[in-house]
Amino acid sequence: MKRFIQKMTLLFCLIFITVVSLLFMVRPETDHYLYAIKDKHALLQSTPSPRLIFVGGSNLALGLDSQLIEEQTGYNVVNMGLEIYIGLQFMLNEISPHLKDGDIVVIAPEYMLFQHSYFYGAAPDFIRTLQILFPKGFRYLSFPQHYLAILKNSGGFLNQIGLRLTRKLAIFLKGTRFSSASRATIYSRSAFNLKGDFIGHLKVKSKRDLSKPLLSNPLFDERWFQFYPKSLSILNSYDRRVDEKGGCVFFSFPPLPTSYYHQKKQIIDDIYYRLKDGLEIPMLGTPLRYTFPDEDFFDTVYHLNAEGRRQRTIKVVEDLRRVLISTSSIRRTSQGRTISKGKKKEEK
Repeated sequence: MKRFIQKMTLLFCLIFITVVSLLFMVRPETDHYLYAIKDKHALLQSTPSPRLIFVGGSNLALGLDSQLIEEQTGYNVVNMGLEIYIGLQFMLNEISPHLKDGDIVVIAPEYMLFQHSYFYGAAPDFIRTLQILFPKGFRYLSFPQHYLAILKNSGGFLNQIGLRLTRKLAIFLKGTRFSSASRATIYSRSAFNLKGDFIGHLKVKSKRDLSKPLLSNPLFDERWFQFYPKSLSILNSYDRRVDEKGGCVFFSFPPLPTSYYHQKKQIIDDIYYRLKDGLEIPMLGTPLRYTFPDEDFFDTVYHLNAEGRRQRTIKVVEDLRRVLISTSSIRRTSQGRTISKGKKKEEK
């Protein structure tokens, strides 16, 4: 029996070594959309003060013109928006160590990030990205929440490993290579500009029919969506930590098509009033202010096309200019910028 256990242990070790070798036999596809996280962190570390740092998912990646914001505000912009499945907690964690005196953080998350599972994220694709290209990103995971989410998504990880093994086996046996360029998608790392904005869709005509349901699953299905109350205390605590570093935090809203907003108005209003009552962070605008005509969207209800992106940016600039420079300032940063964090105001 002892000899059998030894043989099984040896066999397991050989299989494990083989799997690991196959996984790392070739260089990963570094033009994958999520790999832009590495470039965004380089931008975060290299951008000089004064800075405006935008935090959120792909609604920011596809929906901001950072160059226009810089021209209109005089602040250097870092657009950290990438992917909703990263989770809001990780988005906050990843910028915290790099904040400087005078930084202004604008949090503009997608609405479903206030659902517990989305708040902590840990999707298989993203964890694989951290493992392969951005391992230092593991330091931004929160214990135990992120690790529990990883365990919950373990089935997805196994599927990812199987897919990757198949690709690498094809490379090994046939000498072929899977290229992200061969995929029928515009979403790639190289489609981001130097400010962190995704621009690969700006000259592409949208094929999305907004009269039909979303691509895969609804963003707000009342049967499963539940607001995560702890998100409010986490955001308020984050606001205080940024304030201690000499920075400011503001909250903004993601864009939505007008028709979709009215379709989901009840649940969006519920989220809005929970935020309005529970957040200590000043709000820039309202959900209604950030609705746009349906034709201004690209392929999902959060992804603006070129015209929608321009209109959303104009509104962001208008809201920011009301708080960035004020004669009745509360404090002045070391860079000489005047910042006003007045009471939360509701704007339409």
